[in-house]
Amino acid sequence: MGDGAGAGGGGGAGVGELGAWPGLFDEARSVLWCRDAQMGEEAAFADRLASFLERNEGVRYICGHTPQQEGRFFLGYEGRYLCVDTGMVYSRLYGVGGISYLLIEEGKGWGVYLTDEGEERELVFDDTSV
Repeated sequence: MGDGAGAGGGGGAGVGELGAWPGLFDEARSVLWCRDAQMGEEAAFADRLASFLERNEGVRYICGHTPQQEGRFFLGYEGRYLCVDTGMVYSRLYGVGGISYLLIEEGKGWGVYLTDEGEERELVFDDTSV
């Protein structure tokens, strides 16, 4: 496509043309859609995560896609992986999961969980000393 339209039209670049975030889109078991982080393939995922973060000069990978049954964020892999999927979509449908969001202020990441009693905050990470 010599006109720069890229995949999907509209003048934007296709995923393959972006060249950004090596390891996110271009690998069969990329960190993007892979649930290996918490599903029995932790050692292999740890290597892919470390490689992805190193290649992209990242500190932490923040994702969803794997609902946490406890309704709380999961921080693992020496603080380099944060899953913020608390199953919000299921909270009203099935009575499990919880309404939450990640708040990042001045280098600190807070898990904010909304309950019937109000809002509960939990410090998830603190990058102020980095």
